[in-house]
Amino acid sequence: MKKWMVVSILIILAISLAACGQNATPQQVESEAVAAPPTVQPQPTQQQVMIPIAGSGGSAADANISPVATPVSPVLKTEIGGDAAMDTAKLDDTAAKMVELVTKQLLADNTALSAADVQVLQATSQQWRDSSLGCPRPGMMYAQVITPGYLVKVKAGGKVYEYHTDTGRTAVLCAIDGQPVK
Repeated sequence: MKKWMVVSILIILAISLAACGQNATPQQVESEAVAAPPTVQPQPTQQQVMIPIAGSGGSAADANISPVATPVSPVLKTEIGGDAAMDTAKLDDTAAKMVELVTKQLLADNTALSAADVQVLQATSQQWRDSSLGCPRPGMMYAQVITPGYLVKVKAGGKVYEYHTDTGRTAVLCAIDGQPVK
């Protein structure tokens, strides 16, 4: 290739590159080069939908609905004996499966209890920050991935048990009467 052709190609390339940035001033180019990368805003990890009880005088507009756009299972709460008990018949299949898993685990760990003693207080869809399901144990390492699951609270034997689940086969006892389990 002749020297003049190489020089011509380089000149054309330089002009093309200059044309791409012709509207940018040197100050703009410099400020863009040192600008900080955009920050990522953390997303809420808890999702909850509350639906008013039929006949309570409330409307759908009065419902406390989370701003998170991810679909969650509706939770219908009713009052029984002063403790909020849940109508588990209204849960979706996954939430019902997680409530059943929690109940089985609680009964296996507390043989003095029977299924009739267990009252479901809450089953709320969650997005856990990692695979510890919100209950990290000292000395353990967990995958740093958003893990969908449920927060399930049950009352049995005069105590409230808080379990965190994934959407598969894992339920972790995290608190009893509001005190963390170690």
